[in-house]
Amino acid sequence: MASSLGLLMRAAPALTAVLVLLQILNAVGQAALLTLLGRIVGRLVVPDASAASLSLPGLVSRLSTELGVLAGVLVLTQATQLLQANLRLLLTQRVTWYTFERLLDVAVEADPAEFDRPEFHNRMERAKGASTRPTQISNSLLALIGSVSSVVSLSAVLLAVFPPLVPLLFLAVIPLLWANAASSRRAYQLTVTLSEHEHRRVYLRGLLMSRRSAVEVQAYGLAGYLRELSQRLFVQRYTALKHLAVRALPGQLFGALAAGAVLTAGIGTVAALALRGSISPAAAGSAVFVVMQLGGALGGMGLTVSQLYDSAVFLEDYRAFRALLPGLERRRSALRPAPRDFTTIYVDNVTFTYPAADRPAISEVSMRLNRGEIVALVGENGSGKTTLAKLVCNLYSPQQGCVWWDYCDLATVDPEEIRESIAVLMQDFGRYLFSVADNIGVGRVNQIDDREAIMMAAAQARADQFIADLPQGYDTVLGTIFSGSTDISGGQWQRIALARAFFRAAPLVVLDEPTASLDARAEHELYEGMRELFVGRTVLLITHRLLSVRSADRIYVLDSGQVVEAGTHEHLMRLGGRYAQMYQLQAANRDDVLNPHMGAESQQGDGPLPPWAR
Repeated sequence: MASSLGLLMRAAPALTAVLVLLQILNAVGQAALLTLLGRIVGRLVVPDASAASLSLPGLVSRLSTELGVLAGVLVLTQATQLLQANLRLLLTQRVTWYTFERLLDVAVEADPAEFDRPEFHNRMERAKGASTRPTQISNSLLALIGSVSSVVSLSAVLLAVFPPLVPLLFLAVIPLLWANAASSRRAYQLTVTLSEHEHRRVYLRGLLMSRRSAVEVQAYGLAGYLRELSQRLFVQRYTALKHLAVRALPGQLFGALAAGAVLTAGIGTVAALALRGSISPAAAGSAVFVVMQLGGALGGMGLTVSQLYDSAVFLEDYRAFRALLPGLERRRSALRPAPRDFTTIYVDNVTFTYPAADRPAISEVSMRLNRGEIVALVGENGSGKTTLAKLVCNLYSPQQGCVWWDYCDLATVDPEEIRESIAVLMQDFGRYLFSVADNIGVGRVNQIDDREAIMMAAAQARADQFIADLPQGYDTVLGTIFSGSTDISGGQWQRIALARAFFRAAPLVVLDEPTASLDARAEHELYEGMRELFVGRTVLLITHRLLSVRSADRIYVLDSGQVVEAGTHEHLMRLGGRYAQMYQLQAANRDDVLNPHMGAESQQGDGPLPPWAR
């Protein structure tokens, strides 16, 4: 309860205070209504002797004071309830936004490598996944405050009418609270146990309903298989929840029976005392009515406490994830300003191992990048090329060794500042469902409105021609999910991403398979013109296509996370090692593609050519 109230007060202190005040006013209004009704009932049960001779207006005038106050209280309670409904909607929105922003504080401070740690990722997913929890916490806490206020005000009325019933009614709620608390504890434990299970189920549902996976799911006929897996997980979860409900039912029934028995005993006691004449019929009627109201308020208090307990999973994960922020901030505050440029980048004996891996992705690697050079990283899949590039960009920090910008160790500087001097085009580049101009402009957001520079970057990436053909040109929204948007091809998306790198105008450019979606002509144009396009900048190029790196100033060949060869294209070919073998194999394959008759004859002898080779 303290955590929930603290969350509300931090998210919207004024709204929370107003809503609490309205809850108290509403509870006082309920007590006033009961008091007034008791007085009116008393007048009816024991009427004045002169009342029989009065007309209807005269009778009403006798009750004018009580009726006037009653009307005012009714209007007040109705007004407070209507106002609460509107303000509660605003409060839940503020709390939801506040919690999301606080989670973002941690997510944006964390190094990219943290997202590869299962414990960090799972904790973040649990914290952000319970999107309805802030709303539930807000509503439950406000309902609890209302219930407590009602209990206090109704108890005050009952103390005035028949004091012995008050402790008896509080005794009635104990079994309900005990049963709800026990059920909530078991539900909490089950939620923690099923946390990983639920992530898998959500992932499978995403595969079945995601645009990104829809083509492959349909092409391979995976829908039935994935639905079966999802159903199996659902059945496991449903079975566990059913078992929980069965275990909770006896305690809840006992609590309800005990509470009902206590309330019945209280009402029976009031009736017996009224029959004996120990209390007046009006007092007895008021007491019974208050008992019923107070019983409902106590039951509501028990229910809302149970609902708050259910939110403990979210609150614990939220607090645990938020607790990471001070450490991240302390680490950043100890760093010094980053250099904006360099003459030489040295990668000095670096080693990096992913959190869940059993061997290093990069092991004792050293290399050099001079200003204005094109340096290529080549090797088979899994050789460590992309990981090494991320170390150079300070997206990952090595566990051993250093990355130097001249005489500055990147481990000692602000990573966000150093990334200002780096333009990155990775294989899984972002496809933002924004306008074309904004897709390019996010390369340097503080200049996103510089349309002239955006158009120049698009021209450098050879994207200006197809952009001109789009319905609204640079203002065309890309994608398919928003009305009025236009989808483009994979190659065109890659040109947009390349334009983003040009727009950033950084001294270091990292290109990871920058032509994967481009046709052969576009690929040739990019590689042939790379030195001219990126004049004065250092380019770190990652590619499988060795025929495109012949003009690089230096080529590093990686295998199993280590540099096995380094040098110019000519030097590596003279070595006759791994690079030369891969280059000759790719060249031979390219000859086969460019000369399909030769490949067909070698397979078919003197027989007829297949249709594709004619």
